[in-house]
Amino acid sequence: MDSSVFHFCVGFVLVTLFAATSRGQSVVDVNPGQTIPNNVTIANGTTVNVNGGTIGLGVNLTSGTLNINSGEVAIGAASIFSGFENTNNIVNVTGGEVGGFFQLRGGTELSLTGGMLTSFGVFTGSTAILTGGSVSRFPDVFNTGTVSISGGEVFSIRAFDGATVNLFGSNFALNGIPINGLMPGEAFTIANRNVTLTTTLVDGSILETDLDTSFGSFSGPNPDGAASNATITATLVLPGDFDFDSDVDGSDFLAFQRGDNPFLPQTAAALTVFEDNFGNNFGSLQSLSVPEPTSAAICLLAGMTMLITPCRRQKLSSTGIIL
Repeated sequence: MDSSVFHFCVGFVLVTLFAATSRGQSVVDVNPGQTIPNNVTIANGTTVNVNGGTIGLGVNLTSGTLNINSGEVAIGAASIFSGFENTNNIVNVTGGEVGGFFQLRGGTELSLTGGMLTSFGVFTGSTAILTGGSVSRFPDVFNTGTVSISGGEVFSIRAFDGATVNLFGSNFALNGIPINGLMPGEAFTIANRNVTLTTTLVDGSILETDLDTSFGSFSGPNPDGAASNATITATLVLPGDFDFDSDVDGSDFLAFQRGDNPFLPQTAAALTVFEDNFGNNFGSLQSLSVPEPTSAAICLLAGMTMLITPCRRQKLSSTGIIL
């Protein structure tokens, strides 16, 4: 069968159904009150649209796409949604609430732009890009896993041996002392440990996390931290500077519209941050003066709601800065 659409029904047996979809692209819709049973392996290339319901334990998705749009999605604490043997999954979370420990494995790519994840783990070769939404506990980042954060509410971070965490924002400080040597748009590696890192993310959210090498269990006294050989980077970006050119002007709005930079948020909140910072640059901030908007700027801001059109996000990348 070349193309199939399945709507889950309560109590429906799904294993045989998935096994039959070997060609083309299948689409599965999961709605409130419906369930993906335990230990189901979803066929290669399937797109799963979740608008509520429950994802059971041991559910595996291979080379597919998972879109979580709304509703409440329950995932058991021991579940492996992107299983040990799965690769190249794309996970987009734009809304809803996902409970339990959400695991990304085998090269899975997560984009969080809205909604809430309770907690998630980024394992070998997998990536996560957070530009919005919230994580109520913390992301666990393991060996060769990568998390890039430019927006959203993140409680704290746990970076294990070999993990990489990239932060995009301004006002980077360690124990309240500003970090010197940051250059706009260039990643700066933070080697310090056993200190508290704070930053204002690109969308204006505040992130504070301990880089404690002795971090312990989930419920221990020091739940967040960073191993000595984890990589933590800080990239200085002005709030609203979507093209990383050290100022906030009309080109940033065009970059926002097109979704040119997957590390930066494409949300209403991010657009508000752009409006609030229009005309700023690093020189103006350092002199504590904000230039008056020009007539062109006023016209641009006035016409924004007329110009916004839906954008197609680019395929996620975990390396480099897309200009």
